[in-house]
Amino acid sequence: LYATFLSDTLIVTFTDITERKQTEEGLAESLERLKGFDMHCSEGVYRIDMKKPVPLDLSKDEMLGWVNKHALIGEVNTSLARMYGLTSQDMIGRPATDFAPNYGERVLFVLEKSDYRIINEETEDVDKEGNPLYLIENYHGIVNNGYLYSIWGAQRDITDRRQAEKALQENEEFLNTIVENIPDMIFVKDARELRFVRFNKAGEELLGYSREDLIGKNDYDFFPKEEADFFIKKDRAVLRSVEHLDIPEEPIQTKYKGERILHTKKLPILDEEGKPRYLLGISADITERKQMEEELRISGERYREYFEENISGSYISSPEGQLIACNQEYTNIFGFDTIQHAMDMPINKIFENPNDRIEFLKRIYKEKRINSNVTNFKKIDGTTVHVLENASGVFDEAGKLLHIRGFLLDITEQKKLESQLRQAQKMEAIGTLAGGIAHDFNNILFPI
Repeated sequence: LYATFLSDTLIVTFTDITERKQTEEGLAESLERLKGFDMHCSEGVYRIDMKKPVPLDLSKDEMLGWVNKHALIGEVNTSLARMYGLTSQDMIGRPATDFAPNYGERVLFVLEKSDYRIINEETEDVDKEGNPLYLIENYHGIVNNGYLYSIWGAQRDITDRRQAEKALQENEEFLNTIVENIPDMIFVKDARELRFVRFNKAGEELLGYSREDLIGKNDYDFFPKEEADFFIKKDRAVLRSVEHLDIPEEPIQTKYKGERILHTKKLPILDEEGKPRYLLGISADITERKQMEEELRISGERYREYFEENISGSYISSPEGQLIACNQEYTNIFGFDTIQHAMDMPINKIFENPNDRIEFLKRIYKEKRINSNVTNFKKIDGTTVHVLENASGVFDEAGKLLHIRGFLLDITEQKKLESQLRQAQKMEAIGTLAGGIAHDFNNILFPI
């Protein structure tokens, strides 16, 4: 009832609020029933009252300012207060914007609906500590005769779920980052039809196809039938045995790089019932490594042939003198029966003079190598053998001596010939001297 005096006339206006009162009474009755379930209700229930009803014919900006100014918390249950870390008494009577700064915008949103209802809307608030609250909200505006009187709503706290989803998403992104940056090809096939469902960047670069081209296809779409038959056979074997399979060498035909050699590991991914759901494959491109191994093998064979057929006694020893390798000529020089027999005898044990070994090591450390060094050794029968030695030390980056490589040439016979030559030269000199003396003596005797 509204009354206005105009001069000597009383103007009386009546507004029918029967429906509104019935609605409010029904809601109040419902609220009373809800209070009975308060202690057992996990959802937060609330009522926002407008200190002054909001005229619906206002502009959006005017309505926004009106709601933010006049919206007060009229009722909350224990669960809702607990969500914000407060009690019901802490919240009732306070402006709604204290707990939801964007509350006015949410009211505008509900008023745009024909039935003034919002169902299962996800919203975000903060508790009293400033921690985020993720909520699913249902709320209904009480409107009558062009005015908004209150908002009734219920909230369900999904913070734990959202945080778990966020942690799961972050974990998935972390794992995806790892998978994408692994240099080996990683692929996943479904266990039923063996079609590709996942490929990483290394797999794309190796095969020469984009993952969009690969996903949903199988081996027969990209590889020759013989190769595809081989891959599928191995896949089926893994799924049947439900065990890991290691394939040391697996040739594969790529789009741009030709044939490559892969080292592949395959294993099944099982579902909750323990049955294969996916097939995981990890393949490392070992083509360059295989080529290097082949080159090293050929080089090793050549070196071994040179080592074995070398006319000098070749050896490799530790700094302490223990032989690591030697050839047949080495055994011949010192009279060993076999190479193993020679390997059992440290080289420093066959120096005739132990001091020669000490001087040898000093020069190796100082000069790194020794050229044309003449040394006397002992054969296993105790006789002396004269050796011309070339040797070099192999050092690591820190300057530590790792091992010594040496080449020995038996010059015993040469030494004997040199000795005989010197003896002959001495005899020739004596003969020349004797001839000269005889000539001079003859010259003295002639006049006599």
